[in-house]
Amino acid sequence: MPKKSNFLDSPRSPDMRIPPDPWVVRFSRTYGKRYYLNLQTLQTQFKFPEDFEPSQKPRKVKTISNTGSLEGMSLQCFWISILDYLHRNGHPYLTLRELRRNAGLGADTEHEIFVIGDGQTIFYNAATLITEIYNLSIQIYSATRYGDFAVTDSPRGLIGDGANLVELAQFGIGHFELIDNVDGSEFIPAVLVKRKLKKITDIDPTMRDRYLILSEYQSMLKILRDHSKVNSVVYKQEIKTKNKLQSSKDLTPDQKEIFLRQHNEFIDKLVKEINATEERIKKLEEEISSLTVIISKFESRS
Repeated sequence: MPKKSNFLDSPRSPDMRIPPDPWVVRFSRTYGKRYYLNLQTLQTQFKFPEDFEPSQKPRKVKTISNTGSLEGMSLQCFWISILDYLHRNGHPYLTLRELRRNAGLGADTEHEIFVIGDGQTIFYNAATLITEIYNLSIQIYSATRYGDFAVTDSPRGLIGDGANLVELAQFGIGHFELIDNVDGSEFIPAVLVKRKLKKITDIDPTMRDRYLILSEYQSMLKILRDHSKVNSVVYKQEIKTKNKLQSSKDLTPDQKEIFLRQHNEFIDKLVKEINATEERIKKLEEEISSLTVIISKFESRS
């Protein structure tokens, strides 16, 4: 009787199944678990996309406007959005500086944009601490420059699991506003102009599209670079698993053949994805470079 296998005795478990195109499986160091990425829309979700249906039409939302500047600080739109929620829900006298202090942030980040990824954990940890203090669940929805800046129907990011839901609209790489369809107004995104956030309606009409596209491209580039880093880790892990399977004495020949075939399929798909991602990164970098030159010339004259 063969020795009991240390590996799974059936095709890939739900966590190891190969998702349908254009989905790929990834591991989030931030959240500490697997998630799934749609390579066409860049949508992410934790649930396996087994019965995936095309996303619904983006929804129009109202938000509490801000440009990231408050109490002498700049680029703080994420924290201002959380503050806007808390002001409306039991903490009317809380200041931005107090909120940031509660999150464990100091003066060195008073002019730093809220970023998760690229090896940075300080802001994610700070936001997580705030969700624990105030019992919040933060859901972040992406907005695009199409459809009057409507947001996606499913959240791009989740922080915390508290009872009080806080919904944020995000445009580009660094602008956030609190979604409030009762007291809010039409969502108008802000973009970076000379290291400060500026509402797109306050920018020369001939340059608006360029600023919007640049902001979106920068956000997409960050996402792709993050996934590219993960790709290399996943690839190395799969090669190690394949080598372990090949040398295993715990599997029958039939079991070994099944598992090796599954891993080879996964590795082949991963290699294709790695190549496609690198090509997209290259094209985005070229587009961003061209837009940056045009915008820099415009800003030098204004």
